[in-house]
Amino acid sequence: MKILKNILIGFGVFFVAVIGLIVFLSAESSGFRDKQTPFIETFMMEFSENWEVSAVHAKLTNDLLKQIDSPAGGNALEIFRTQGSFKEMSDLVLQNYNSGTSGKTGKFTFKALFTGGPALVEIILVENEGKTLVGGLHITPSGSTPVTNIKHEA
Repeated sequence: MKILKNILIGFGVFFVAVIGLIVFLSAESSGFRDKQTPFIETFMMEFSENWEVSAVHAKLTNDLLKQIDSPAGGNALEIFRTQGSFKEMSDLVLQNYNSGTSGKTGKFTFKALFTGGPALVEIILVENEGKTLVGGLHITPSGSTPVTNIKHEA
């Protein structure tokens, strides 16, 4: 009976620890979302003003810059330009969040309204040493197939 009691106490401690870890991770990802929301809005406004990489160069990862410099990246920018300027976003969701020794990474999706119409946007943010960079961008105009998929290679 004493052994069973110790086993049950062990399971109880384990489950409390797991629940505590889940609550901690949920709070951490929620904080990441709240912190990055203004960054996303500012980035989208700056980039979509004329869809020139030079306007946001310092906010892009090196991997993304290399992809943009490719022929496929150039084609993606041309398609982005057809969307026009970013006006507003809604329904921002943090779909995937990772935190490790190399920093934090989050994949966000949201509905966006551009002057050229509505779209679904997926953006990958990489935060390291207090600096946030865009590691991927994917825009799908409403009612169509994806126009591009420039993304962060993990």
